[in-house]
Amino acid sequence: FTESKKEMPSLAKAWAYFEHFALPRYVVSDGEGLDSAEPGEEHLPTKLYNPFCTPHKQLGDWGLGVGLYFTTLRALCILTFLGGIVSIPNIIYFSSDDYSGGQEGVRAPMKGSAICTDTTWVLCTDCKDNEYPDGRIGYGINVDSGANETFAQRNNCDGATIEQGMINLGALALISVGLLIMNFTIKRVEVQFDIDEQTAQDYSIVVANPPLDAYDPAEWRKFFYQKFGAYVTTCTVGVDNDLLVNSLVERREKLKLIESKLEPGTS
Repeated sequence: FTESKKEMPSLAKAWAYFEHFALPRYVVSDGEGLDSAEPGEEHLPTKLYNPFCTPHKQLGDWGLGVGLYFTTLRALCILTFLGGIVSIPNIIYFSSDDYSGGQEGVRAPMKGSAICTDTTWVLCTDCKDNEYPDGRIGYGINVDSGANETFAQRNNCDGATIEQGMINLGALALISVGLLIMNFTIKRVEVQFDIDEQTAQDYSIVVANPPLDAYDPAEWRKFFYQKFGAYVTTCTVGVDNDLLVNSLVERREKLKLIESKLEPGTS
């Protein structure tokens, strides 16, 4: 092969390599579904997966774990959205004048929460500093007796009403039932992803406790046919072959490294 020539770094080539080798792409076809393209596919037209329009059933193309992750994420988004809808009456009440005078001084993202800004200082003879958060304990002089007294900041908001409690209970029940349904749905989706992605692993078995003298692949082929009526396509008998497997992996890595240093089209 010809000696590789050094070229100046090219941002365009780097982006092209990134888009065609690192980012996931699918083969453009007229059939239903999206078939995942191999990295660096040159013979068939390919496109990048659309992050918004890719069908949910295609998420298993990146592996079972990725598909289940996004399935769970979608289910949790739906659950929290429904929980928020159920809690709207509480949000309206907490942000109203009836609860805390409109929650003056509370930032917009926290408006509608149970934060109470309607407070008064009351005498507390047995209060200690370590029993309350910072700012909730104060000290002053009693105008009647002239003695130093301890005061505590008390909330005047009425947030523990039956109506608010029932709404919170309803939201909790919705989330609990939703989690049970989500668990059932994820198990069903896991089976569907596994069926859609056919790999050699789906048709492979491993015998972990073979007889010590079972070295002949032909014997194994005969055993599976007579016992289960199964036709064995490939049979590998591995006996203390860790060194061999590691050597094959190292060989493949070396070949990949050599190929990466050759110019395109070099054979």
